[in-house]
Amino acid sequence: MRTLLIAALAVSSFPSPDAEACGGYLAEPRVFLMSNHGTPTRHGGWQTRMFVPLGGQAPANTIWRRLAPGTYDYARIANAPAFDQAMTMTLVGPSGTRVVSSKTRWFLDSWDPSKSGSVLEVPVTREENFTVALAGSHDKAAWIALDSGAATRDDAAWVIAQGVTPSDPAYVDVSNLHGTDYELVSVYPKGNLQPVTFVRDRGQSLSRLDGSVLGGLTLRGATYVLVERDGAVTPVSL
Repeated sequence: MRTLLIAALAVSSFPSPDAEACGGYLAEPRVFLMSNHGTPTRHGGWQTRMFVPLGGQAPANTIWRRLAPGTYDYARIANAPAFDQAMTMTLVGPSGTRVVSSKTRWFLDSWDPSKSGSVLEVPVTREENFTVALAGSHDKAAWIALDSGAATRDDAAWVIAQGVTPSDPAYVDVSNLHGTDYELVSVYPKGNLQPVTFVRDRGQSLSRLDGSVLGGLTLRGATYVLVERDGAVTPVSL
């Protein structure tokens, strides 16, 4: 049976990419869900700004301004002291993988509490699209996309057989981890506002995950699914 390794997401520090964890295993990096915003420029153009949420709260006397005035994005931003040393992050998503370093810090007030507070702004171009950031340098990391599938009545029956009653059988979602045999079957259980996702291989359930799957990741020879719940991202090894 496959073993699920759920990486710990410590809030207080950035582990080294080669830090040893208990038992001799290499510690996995922290994974952050990016906060992406399209904003107008002074000269009438358009730019993409991406932030890595680091947690914490802005001071009570913070002076806010709109991040993207004139748009439907009502996020607010405020000045914050730059970090003393540049933080290195590996951005991963549909645009590929890129290692960046930045000292640029802001306070962000978003509709999503998990993306509010102290944030690190990372340099990107207008066309780039990254989903997550890994703490540290991991230039060999690679994104795995989700391919949409078509759920059937059999999928709803399969979910019920796993012990979960869907709030609505019509809302069972099936996707494939690109280039693999793994299927991700997501459903909102009856009476629950949080989704549950099953990892399925040839009709057999490998695991049940609390949350939704953003995509996959290959890192140091291992394949992970990235599970998001309440803004926190956990890489789970397959």
